[in-house]
Amino acid sequence: FAESVLEIIGARRKEWAGAVAEIHYWIDVLVEAPILAGVFVTGGAMVHRVTIDAALGVKIACGAVAIVANAICIAAVIRRRRGPRPLGTTRVVFSTAVIGMPFAIVAAVIGLTRLF
Repeated sequence: FAESVLEIIGARRKEWAGAVAEIHYWIDVLVEAPILAGVFVTGGAMVHRVTIDAALGVKIACGAVAIVANAICIAAVIRRRRGPRPLGTTRVVFSTAVIGMPFAIVAAVIGLTRLF
């Protein structure tokens, strides 16, 4: 969510676009990528330890979509920082958020309801 707000600011205030891109890059590198790796590793470990039922299958599928969407976003943000700012990066960021967030929410809800 925070990254989407940053991208909105960068899109509306062109003079802030460079700073927004830099901040978004560091959020992705220092926070987002490690969390994404942790979700991937712990999800993989979970699959090997439990019996997969329908709900867990949905959680795994939704989590996979969210992971892929987030990885695409991180790649776009890194590519934007490394070279000339490609057109459409903000659209990619928003698209991955719009696609990934609902799946991430479903996966989280299923996971949290299984805790209790």
